[in-house]
Amino acid sequence: MYLISSPLIRRALRMAIAMFMAVIAYRTIGLTQGFWVPLTVCIIMQTTTGATLRKGLQRLVGTFLGIIIGSLLVMWIHESLIIDILLVLFLFLAYALKAFNLTNYGIFVVPLTIMVVFLVSAVAPQEAYHLIWARLYDTALGAIIAVLITFLIFPISLKAEVKKGKVNIINAQAQYLDAIFNLLLQVAPDSAQQAMQKRHQFELALAENRRLYSDWVYELGLNFSSKNSQLNFLTQTEKLGQFLFALHHIARQGWPSDELLLEKLISDLTEYRKILATISWSA
Repeated sequence: MYLISSPLIRRALRMAIAMFMAVIAYRTIGLTQGFWVPLTVCIIMQTTTGATLRKGLQRLVGTFLGIIIGSLLVMWIHESLIIDILLVLFLFLAYALKAFNLTNYGIFVVPLTIMVVFLVSAVAPQEAYHLIWARLYDTALGAIIAVLITFLIFPISLKAEVKKGKVNIINAQAQYLDAIFNLLLQVAPDSAQQAMQKRHQFELALAENRRLYSDWVYELGLNFSSKNSQLNFLTQTEKLGQFLFALHHIARQGWPSDELLLEKLISDLTEYRKILATISWSA
């Protein structure tokens, strides 16, 4: 029972079942390039259902766009030298997009698929049409298997993690505001250092909130009200973050010389801290 309850063992079993189903599927159907099915399953399957669905859709759309663009280029360009140059350019583009994480996985797949189209057209021009579209069919089958197994076998939802992330980011906001308030009042000699530490924790909470949102929206599916609610929460926390960063900058410059401005600043900080304390308890 302990082994079955282990997240690592569950993920390994889920991957093994999905790979087994992929091999059985392509051998039963008799696909020409059937190896793309288990390969797609291996690439797409993630820890959570939302992440798997996101990567599956991105790979499928990226493959389709890559096939369309690559096929059009092969039809329009008949100079082998130009094709070779484009092949190298798309190779570096795919590497740059993946290596430096400049975009999502789906856009990375587009130049990668264009490269495959170019290579297949050069090696087997008579069978290029069949082989190129066979990759799309195999990719779609692999994506479907990966998503279904992820939802059916030991599914892991992001719901609890998203709720925990909301509480963490609200608490991080409150702690950061307290640190800014202490910096203004010079409560302790290390107030500036404490404020920077709380800022770093708040920035980490913001980054985690963004990461969760990118997968959570896929898991929500057609539940648009929950999607809008999550997006609104993400937007508000980003705005509050900018407000806190501005207050931190003011605090580092020292007390304002204008007494009215000083009173207004203290009043705003006190009221804002009360609001955050209330939210953190109710979350």
